[in-house]
Amino acid sequence: RPLGDCMQSPAGNRRARAYLDNIFIERLWRSLKHEAVYLHELTDGFVAERVIRDWITFYNTDRPHTALEKRTPDEACFGDKEMMKAA
Repeated sequence: RPLGDCMQSPAGNRRARAYLDNIFIERLWRSLKHEAVYLHELTDGFVAERVIRDWITFYNTDRPHTALEKRTPDEACFGDKEMMKAA
């Protein structure tokens, strides 16, 4: 199932949607900086890529989100972890 299917909302005002998208992106960047970037010495682009890739994987698969009723984004979009592992 494409990622867009999980994030679709009813058709509405594009400005309102852009505003909400911006809120989510700003929060994502804040979390990334505080939970990964500021905690590691990023000596070059290769290290930065690894740290960011690892954090995004953690964010999507292991980190529970209050807005998703303490589920991970993968659980919210694709279902239970056991179902994901079986697939």
